[in-house]
Amino acid sequence: MFGLFRRKQPAAAPIGFSLMREQVHPLPAHLTSLLNADEYNEILQLTIEQISLKGNVESIAADGVITIQFDKQKGPTRFYMDNLLRKCKATDRDDWPALIAGHVKVLPINSAAITYIYKDFEFAAPLLKVQVKPSGFAKDIMQDCVYREDFPGTFTFLVIDFEEALHYVRRSEIGDWAVSDTYLFDTALDNVAREELNLTAYELANTLTVFSLFHNDFAAAAAVELTRNAEDVVGAYGAVVSIPAKGTVFIHPIEADTVMEYIVASHEMIHDFYTQEVYSVTETYYWFYEGRYERFPLRVEGSSAYLSYPPGLIRLLETD
Repeated sequence: MFGLFRRKQPAAAPIGFSLMREQVHPLPAHLTSLLNADEYNEILQLTIEQISLKGNVESIAADGVITIQFDKQKGPTRFYMDNLLRKCKATDRDDWPALIAGHVKVLPINSAAITYIYKDFEFAAPLLKVQVKPSGFAKDIMQDCVYREDFPGTFTFLVIDFEEALHYVRRSEIGDWAVSDTYLFDTALDNVAREELNLTAYELANTLTVFSLFHNDFAAAAAVELTRNAEDVVGAYGAVVSIPAKGTVFIHPIEADTVMEYIVASHEMIHDFYTQEVYSVTETYYWFYEGRYERFPLRVEGSSAYLSYPPGLIRLLETD
């Protein structure tokens, strides 16, 4: 994500490009399950080379956030490495230089245009969308974001889809819009509904109907209003829904008590998408019913985990 926020970073001394090329940077703790220190440093140095063609790299924080100062911009830009690192891990090492160059091409951010967007809601409205992010995402800057909870354990953020990048809306900047959060999210979800989604039905384990919903950026966002954006995917007792990544949603309509059979058959697939996709969200299974999402309760005992039915689903199935 390209930062539009000024957030407090771990201490990091400014360093010139010539020195950065010689430094070995420790692997941030939250990335240890994704890649090793050598891979991290190789990607970091390639990224610095590309960014330095556009602006001055002021610092690299302990969490891997690069602070950049571009000419004619009032303040620094924060460049978050996490998404780029996931992209690189999903491709061959020989392709990293080209991938990184493409990833940073949108820098510097058109700050004048963003400022204008914040001044004119009529201009901003068609650009609004949403993104579903896991709990813990951007937790130190959330006070300046516009968000709500649709999938328990995640947050739905309001974003501006502009110039091939998603800019997280800053609450401190939207005073001139003079509209409610409800209206903002309604507008953004209307825009998401206009996206062309890829919805496909197939059978899992030969007997279990499952729908896949794909879109590069807005599949999980579209699932916020599931029945609006994916017709006929909800059964008489609702649906089991998974959002392992922002571009991937799986839906199992519940017409009979096939829930646990489906979860057993699908959990490896869900885990693979969650761990291998660039923009992962959650491995949680949700029950969707009458427009609302509820988590399947999870109980952990030692090295084992057990899912159970949400109480509302139990009542529905028992009354059949």
